[in-house]
Amino acid sequence: LPANGLTMHLFQIGATLDMILFLRVVALRGKQLRQEGQRALVERDALREMAHTDALTGLLNRRGLDTVLAGLLAHGDPQRLTAVYMLDLNGFKQVNDNHGHAVGDRLLAAVGRRLRNSLRSTDVLARHGGDEFVVAVGGLSSLEQAEHLAQQVTRAFEAPFVLHEGSFTLGSAVGCSLAPRD
Repeated sequence: LPANGLTMHLFQIGATLDMILFLRVVALRGKQLRQEGQRALVERDALREMAHTDALTGLLNRRGLDTVLAGLLAHGDPQRLTAVYMLDLNGFKQVNDNHGHAVGDRLLAAVGRRLRNSLRSTDVLARHGGDEFVVAVGGLSSLEQAEHLAQQVTRAFEAPFVLHEGSFTLGSAVGCSLAPRD
């Protein structure tokens, strides 16, 4: 080939094009890795949510409750009490036995919704298992506040629960413990 401007710089032009293509491939691979990383974070958060949430009611489960309680108890003191209420449903076993587990499951979900609606947004509600629920409340200043909340939770069971299969009346036994007093 004759020596001219093109032939004298052909190697540099080829090397530049090669570098441009290489950088484009690196950029595309970097973008793909970032997207995979974001998907992994979303999946991790979804798995964590599933591990801490009761699938039936959408409330916290026992594992999620343990995590929240650890934080509430760590911030409690005699002026900022933490109340933990344990609720056991009265009459649920008969509904489950007479109408089947599908109706019992829908009833538990309805109980969870009603309890959630009767509490403040800052109060923690969890399904402990079976027909047992737990309410945890931090930042209370007195025993009277804790008693008032227990009455509020009990009132949530005054009206019957209406499902497609019928109307069901449940009661609840509520026990309370105050930290750091108890």
